[in-house]
Amino acid sequence: MKILIALFNFFLHTVFRIRYYGKEKIPKDGALIICANHQSNWDSVILFLTLPRTPKFMAKKELFKNKFLANFLKKNGAIPVDRQKPELKTMKECLYVLENGEVLGIFPQGTRKKEIHVEDSKTGIGFFSYKTNTPILPIKIESSYKIFSKVDLFVGDLIYPETDESLTSKENYERISRKVMEDIKELGSGN
Repeated sequence: MKILIALFNFFLHTVFRIRYYGKEKIPKDGALIICANHQSNWDSVILFLTLPRTPKFMAKKELFKNKFLANFLKKNGAIPVDRQKPELKTMKECLYVLENGEVLGIFPQGTRKKEIHVEDSKTGIGFFSYKTNTPILPIKIESSYKIFSKVDLFVGDLIYPETDESLTSKENYERISRKVMEDIKELGSGN
């Protein structure tokens, strides 16, 4: 498995020019939720292989239908999720990752989208952050993903779960999830 990952990493760096901006902002230890925009299937692969800490990504359950891919994803900690109706088992697995001081990777939009719209953010991010008191690290990925093109990754500042007592739990989850998408949208070369 390590040889396969090393080969794939070499392939990625040959095909794309991957550059991080603000990589020093990534905490070296402790529970962390990494949230990035999602425009291509390459996003999770690049984050998985190039981040200094390996995230356990939430991945759509359809990816687990292929036996080879399912085996690879499971060995690397991917958590299958039904995007239409998330199961309690999925929620528990994500909470377990964070309670053990590991890194959970989530694409707040839930699916691939070329544009970033703040209202697309899913409330699960806020839920996991609040339930485990875990900071969220926003990352914006900019690339055309054409061969030999640049893949720029802009790392934002940590977002901590702060509760507004005048809001319900759900409203607090929505507020933090929206803040994550706002921060992702503001990152990047266009600013």
